[in-house]
Amino acid sequence: MSPPPPPQRGFILANRYRLLDLLGQGGMGLVYRADHVGLGVEVAVKIMANHAHDDPDGDLRFHREARLAAALHHPHAVRVFDFGASDGYLFLAMPLLQGETLRARLRRARTLPVQTVARLGAQVASALAAAHAVPLVHRDIKPDNVFLERLPEAQEHAVVMDFGLAVPIDEQGELTRHGEVFGTPNYMPPEQAKGHRVGPPADVYALGCVLFELLTGYPPFLGKALEVLTKHLVEPAPSLHGLCAAPLPPDLERLVARMLRKSPEERPEAGAVQATLERLAAPNVTLGSGPMPRLARMVDAALPVEAGSAQGALSVRGGALASEIVLALRAKGISVVDPDADPSAADVVLLLGASPGKVAAWTGKGQAILADTDPRDMARMSELLRAGAHGVVGHPLTLEGVLKAVQRALRRKGRGR
Repeated sequence: MSPPPPPQRGFILANRYRLLDLLGQGGMGLVYRADHVGLGVEVAVKIMANHAHDDPDGDLRFHREARLAAALHHPHAVRVFDFGASDGYLFLAMPLLQGETLRARLRRARTLPVQTVARLGAQVASALAAAHAVPLVHRDIKPDNVFLERLPEAQEHAVVMDFGLAVPIDEQGELTRHGEVFGTPNYMPPEQAKGHRVGPPADVYALGCVLFELLTGYPPFLGKALEVLTKHLVEPAPSLHGLCAAPLPPDLERLVARMLRKSPEERPEAGAVQATLERLAAPNVTLGSGPMPRLARMVDAALPVEAGSAQGALSVRGGALASEIVLALRAKGISVVDPDADPSAADVVLLLGASPGKVAAWTGKGQAILADTDPRDMARMSELLRAGAHGVVGHPLTLEGVLKAVQRALRRKGRGR
């Protein structure tokens, strides 16, 4: 039996949703502005598109979108509060957001200011970190699926939408057959382009493509679909350096470069991306332009340090420290090794955004291991320490917090813990 035609304006769905304007169309459905006839409030209703019925698993995918979006409670992820079947239509209902998609904003502005990119990117990364903890992977992060919601008397914020391709990490075989490719070519990680199973690093790669586009006006690779997919597979991502109208913070350039690495294992986790972008979204710390020794003395004078400071080398994995923190460490005799260098030469390794499992799986050569965490989250802090961390650094990462944690780790390492 063929599906019914798209409903017209004024149609009352499931005896409670009066359909008004067609707001847009996604991969799996049509989105309408609707009026809840019982409550008298406006909502957004998504109805499964006719072409989705051609997919034998289309109804299961649509149901999965509703189920997964309903299970993810996060201020930067769309919320689904109703799902059902009526009059031949499958539908789900969501709050009606005021604003526009990130794609619509880019059509007008082409690029966004650096701090705006960092702020919105941090919000998307926070939603992805929450999704990955469920654990599920979105698989279709792109400007079309990020909504810029206008809030009363507040800055607009980002909301991740369209979980039509989202899938629990441990259930990918259920609706994904080997070799099938889902997603959008301009933002597709290499492993997804190959039709392989994907995990959280796939979303990090896609977000890296989005950040690249917000800063430059175009995604990392251009061309026809097959050409773009091939570039994702074999070509190194172009560097942001020199591609933007305004100078970029080096930490942002390095972060995006790591997010776009071909190997999923080499990309930072979403939590580390969030932490770095939140720091970059804050007002910049200006240290001046004098010679390095003078800058080191300025930082040194402002920073209380424990007596008997220890010296050594630090490797940071999964993100980057602010330049002023690196400078302060250097002033105290603690060198920060290049992020692309072999971390085995370091005395201390700081794993940014790492889960307890990743801490436990770290295979270094006797280094002291540090991890970052919310200092209010005592349960996570205990888990990190039980997993083998020698210490933790609380959010936000400050000069004093990082320096003291590294010094303590070096001293414990010198005493054999």
